[in-house]
Amino acid sequence: MSIKTKAVEKCEDFLERMRLNHPTAYAMADKMVNPKMNEDAAIDIRTFMMLGFGALIVSVFIPLGLEALNAADTSNFTTTELAVYSVIGVAILIAVVMVFINMAS
Repeated sequence: MSIKTKAVEKCEDFLERMRLNHPTAYAMADKMVNPKMNEDAAIDIRTFMMLGFGALIVSVFIPLGLEALNAADTSNFTTTELAVYSVIGVAILIAVVMVFINMAS
């Protein structure tokens, strides 16, 4: 018996125990790994509007954030600090856009 076969058997055994012992967690994980696909490839008006609002938010706040960072005194920042502070604002904007998209779903 090869190592790969043993690993596959152990993984399948783990998944079976997970499905039996924790059905809710298994169902949630299965839904994340194998999501239901939209076969007709349609987009409804709510999703379209929320994407538009998300794009509007990004288009308004990215230039403001860049101007604020440009005007800030960053002479005593290390490059790591500067990168982290730059990424935090973008991450917040991405989170806001994702909330808008999820609200449409």
